[in-house]
Amino acid sequence: MAYDEAGRLSRLTGQMLNFYRGSMVEDEMQPTNLNEMLDDVIVLIRDELPPAGIILRTDIPQNLPVVTGSRDKLKQVMLNLIANARDAMPQGGHLDIIASAGAADVRMTVKDDGMGIAREHRDRIFDAFFTTKGKVSGVGLGLSVCYGIVSQHRGSIDVESIPGAGSSFTVVLPLPEHS
Repeated sequence: MAYDEAGRLSRLTGQMLNFYRGSMVEDEMQPTNLNEMLDDVIVLIRDELPPAGIILRTDIPQNLPVVTGSRDKLKQVMLNLIANARDAMPQGGHLDIIASAGAADVRMTVKDDGMGIAREHRDRIFDAFFTTKGKVSGVGLGLSVCYGIVSQHRGSIDVESIPGAGSSFTVVLPLPEHS
């Protein structure tokens, strides 16, 4: 039990440090190839989903425009959103990663057909330390970190959720000429 608790405290400390570092340390913004970043994310997660009964589906055009940003931070956003989607589907389901480009922005969506978000929690999901997870597996920093990183990129996160039917988180990033 002591070993498990030490591991849990280590994870909590790491999450808190990442949260504060993410909001205090400005990475140099540089041209970022979103196709390469999304390919890296998919390589990291694709093997862990099937054992959990989760089917990964992707719809990512191969010619997404380059954005100005931090590749590592944007990768962290996508990994956090995917981890939340995975956790929302304890019995398995479908996880979709979708990307598209418009005239002024790029959109990356993580969609699941899991539990969804209760209406009474919708206004608090981006608050630091807010969590609805029954098992203490984190401290509620994932979405707060995502929100902070996307804000640093002058973007936004749109959320759609139906309790019992799933959630969809869309990261919207401006193209360089529109930021």
